[in-house]
Amino acid sequence: MGDGSGQQQDESTQVVTQDGTTIRVSDDPDRSRFEASLDGEPAGIIDYRVDEVSGSIVISHTQTYPPLGGRGIASALTRYALDQVRNDRGLGSVVLQCPFSRDFVAAHPEYADLLAPPAAGL
Repeated sequence: MGDGSGQQQDESTQVVTQDGTTIRVSDDPDRSRFEASLDGEPAGIIDYRVDEVSGSIVISHTQTYPPLGGRGIASALTRYALDQVRNDRGLGSVVLQCPFSRDFVAAHPEYADLLAPPAAGL
């Protein structure tokens, strides 16, 4: 994602998780991942790729690093990733291969409009 230049953007955003923890989240397009950090240390990632045929963002994996599980980091990171897709005018839809991301969107139907048709991104 990013600005299309292939350069990593040094932009991060502070978000608050469900337990009140403040994390920083950012997109690293060179590594095709969204990253979360807590107190400057890695806290979690979402791996993605851009499907060259459909243009969809394919989210393949979400991970929170131990011992940070259960603090809402993965949810906050997923929300950030989906908001980035929604706000990036050059992107269309999302394919959720990651079970966590699928469950997140099922629980947050405000993101359902971002979902690609079932055959996209496979």
